[in-house]
Amino acid sequence: MFREFPEQSVVLNLKRGHYHGLNRSGSMMFALLASGETVGAVAEAVSERYRLPPTQAQKDVSRLCESLLERGLLERAQPEQV
Repeated sequence: MFREFPEQSVVLNLKRGHYHGLNRSGSMMFALLASGETVGAVAEAVSERYRLPPTQAQKDVSRLCESLLERGLLERAQPEQV
């Protein structure tokens, strides 16, 4: 479950009771990931929006993903079967 508030958002795993608070940039990253964007595409969007070097944006997105994966708040996409 994802709930946005004016200054931050919260992602909640109802089964485990785990949650993670997100600031505005984290909320943007999560929303893009939840809409199906790749980690690379999200990093590019973060780099452009916040004027970060691409390597820093990639680190930030990767760090958020790792944290959310550990809490069961994000799942890895399965490769599409052809």
